[in-house]
Amino acid sequence: MAKQKQTQALWAKISDVPSAEAAVKTASNAAWFVAGMTGVVSGIALVHGPVLGVDGSALVDAGLMAVAAWRLRHYSRVWAIVALLDWLLGLYAKVMNGNPAMTGAILASLAMLLLFIGGVRGTFALARFRKTTSAVAAG
Repeated sequence: MAKQKQTQALWAKISDVPSAEAAVKTASNAAWFVAGMTGVVSGIALVHGPVLGVDGSALVDAGLMAVAAWRLRHYSRVWAIVALLDWLLGLYAKVMNGNPAMTGAILASLAMLLLFIGGVRGTFALARFRKTTSAVAAG
């Protein structure tokens, strides 16, 4: 049962408005987590130099992810895609660095990637559900 719940968290079954909203909320929470952790690490890097391959310029990335998280709370399809693309670019950079010690980070990044994909799926499903609902109400 716990395994099934974990799988549903990573790849949500989206069949109605509440499940779509839950997928988007999960993606938003993931984006807040990423923004917070990136902000902390890049803040430390500003003071002490690069940490874990992250320097102070990652504050820009943290800010972008914070805006995406905020907009995801408002079910923005554009910002769901921005968060996904930002995460994909970061994952690509991790993989291309080829550091074997980063294997755990890459696996965690893949799990987070699934959450962002769920956010994109959720925002588009919400738009589709709302369009269907308004068409039924008007018809």
